Amino acid sequence: MPSSSLRFRLRERTASRHAAVDEAVGAFKTQSDYRRYLAGLHAFRAPFEAAIAAGPLPADADDWEFAPLVPLIEADMADLGLPVPAGPAVLGQVPPVATLEEVAGRLYVLEGSALGARVLVVETRALGLDERYGARHLVAQSRGGAAFGTFAAWLDRAALDEDAVVTAAVSTFVAAERAFAAPAAIGHADALV
Repeated sequence: MPSSSLRFRLRERTASRHAAVDEAVGAFKTQSDYRRYLAGLHAFRAPFEAAIAAGPLPADADDWEFAPLVPLIEADMADLGLPVPAGPAVLGQVPPVATLEEVAGRLYVLEGSALGARVLVVETRALGLDERYGARHLVAQSRGGAAFGTFAAWLDRAALDEDAVVTAAVSTFVAAERAFAAPAAIGHADALV
C-alpha cells in the first residue's frame, strides 16, 4: 500500500540518487577527505542556496525558515586553508526556483541532509574538527533535525504535483553528485595537503 506521506514517497523515488551522493561524499578518514568534501559541498550549495533565496519559499510552513549554510562552510574552508571559489565554477549558475514544486524538491535534498550530518559530525570530531574549527556547518546542520521535521510536515500537507517535486529533487541530487565528484573540486581540496 503506497504511503500517504509525500516525504516518504520522495525518499523511495529518489533513493538511488541519494545513494549515489552518499557514495560520492564517502567517509572522512583523513583531513584530505574532508577538504575534498568541503570543496564539493561549497560547489553544490553556493549556487543552490542563491537560487532558493531568489525564488518563492513556502509561506505556510509554520515556524520553518531556510537557514543557509554557505557562510559556515566558507568559515570552515578558511580554517583549513581552502580558498573560496569566486563563482559557481563546477555547476554554473542554478536558475532560481519558479514553482513551489521546484523549491520543495530542492529543499527536500538540502534540508534532508541534516539527518546525514549527524553521522558526518562524528567523523569530523575524530579528525579534531568541531563547531569552533573546521566543522561549524556540520554541527549546525546536525542540530537541524527539528527544522527538517517542520519542513517535512509542510511537504505532507501542501498541495503539490508529486512528479514535479520528484523531478526537482532528482535533479538536485544529480547536481550534488556532480559537485562532489568533480575533478576540479578534488584538485582544489588536495592542493594544500
